[in-house]
Amino acid sequence: MRLGQRTGVLWATTTVWLVLLQGCGGDGGGSSPDSFSGPVARPTAAATAAATATVGDSVTLDASSSNVLPGGTTRYHWAVLSPTGSSVALVDGSTANPWFVATSTGAYTATLQVAVASNNDAATSAAVSTQVTVSAVPTPSATEVRARIQRLAASAAPYADPDASSPTVQAGAKGADTQLPGSQLVAWDSPIFRYTGDVRQAGSVYPDHLFGANQAVSYSATQFSGNALAIDFDIDAAAFEVFQKGLGYNSRLRVVVDGRLANSTPVEHPLDGGLYLTRVSFASKAKHHIRLLTNSPYFGGIRLLPSDKLTRSTVATPLRAMFVGDSITEGPAGQAALASYAGRAAELLGWTDAWLSGVGATGYLAAPSPKLTFRQRYAQDVKPYAPQVLVIAGGINDAGASDSAILAEANTLFDLIQADLPQTVVFVTGPWATTSRVRSGVNAALKAAVGTRSNFVWVPNVDDGWLTGTGNASSPKGDGNADSHISADNTHPTPAGIAYLATSSMNFVKSAMP
Repeated sequence: MRLGQRTGVLWATTTVWLVLLQGCGGDGGGSSPDSFSGPVARPTAAATAAATATVGDSVTLDASSSNVLPGGTTRYHWAVLSPTGSSVALVDGSTANPWFVATSTGAYTATLQVAVASNNDAATSAAVSTQVTVSAVPTPSATEVRARIQRLAASAAPYADPDASSPTVQAGAKGADTQLPGSQLVAWDSPIFRYTGDVRQAGSVYPDHLFGANQAVSYSATQFSGNALAIDFDIDAAAFEVFQKGLGYNSRLRVVVDGRLANSTPVEHPLDGGLYLTRVSFASKAKHHIRLLTNSPYFGGIRLLPSDKLTRSTVATPLRAMFVGDSITEGPAGQAALASYAGRAAELLGWTDAWLSGVGATGYLAAPSPKLTFRQRYAQDVKPYAPQVLVIAGGINDAGASDSAILAEANTLFDLIQADLPQTVVFVTGPWATTSRVRSGVNAALKAAVGTRSNFVWVPNVDDGWLTGTGNASSPKGDGNADSHISADNTHPTPAGIAYLATSSMNFVKSAMP
């Protein structure tokens, strides 16, 4: 059996609905599901659900009021249509209380039939329906967003280091069978998983069709990928396995359990395209919140035993934050997941729903073909996801343009953001560089574009000299912190520099919020 084969998958769609009907309806020869025969009493279905919900809510359906006489095996056959008429994936779809995640506004229609089978007899109820009207999530005002930023920062803490209670994290060999005999795969596209990115099917042929991949970052007009991805869920189990494709450093994985790292050193699978399972083992079965920190993986899902339970995370995400920038936002190649300054700053600020959109060599005007400028990426990477907080950090690659051209382009981008996302709080930094490396006019142009714009906050990293000196880690000059914070390429921060920029960003955000 292939590692990704969906034997015993725990969520159901309308395809499962049809298969189950055949199994319960007798000969499966095309008779109407409304037909019934034999002494089994025909059940009466009753379907209820909350009348209203908002986008992103988990909606639970309820068939518990159905009238079913004892004496047979009862099955519940649900089918849910979205407002556009497409089928909706259900979790626990053959039970009395399945659920789904509402992803769009409008009316969702759930249809239920209850089937009872006993020996060679079967009876199926007439179909009944219920509707759930889903509305958009109210957009919080900028004032409320600022208050949320302040509250989150006050209680945020970095992930704790592993301790004696932490589970073990062990990478399996290429193509190795599961170490959980009889386990089931909850596939990547189950609504149980919550992602800090736009995860879509990685490909159309084997094995890529088994995986989801983050496609929230535009590396060109036609190439989409991701900088980093966090995957959240709750689990009640003694062990589970993470299913991935071998992609080298892009498959790097750290596991966070209830806010504590299980492995400080990431698990990494070779860049060989193989299928891999990473086992996470606890001392005993218990319920935990799990966060998987990854780079840009092909994620296939979670394997667990039938007696264990995987559920959607109940940890709140009060705001969505997005970071747009260049390679300093993207992070150095081969980094541990979410270890760029942006990922670290988000962790320190408590921004658990943080999306990173960094593309090397880009800027407000800089975009070597086929890459895109910040404004070109904004339409695809920012606007559709409607963040409440947006951090724009760039300019270091724009030094070849005139100050007036940078000012004009920044003004155009900021005008778009204000028109499209009027309640979003926007932080704009100067170039992540010392003034000895990027002329002061670039910083001045960006600062002037921010000006007194409503809900825009200028980050004075250059004005206040966050990075100083003319040296770097390989060639120290003794005239500033660049000796330890800037790498030998004179541009990118060292690990110490990444930590310093993240901490400095956190301290500034805390001071800037009311």
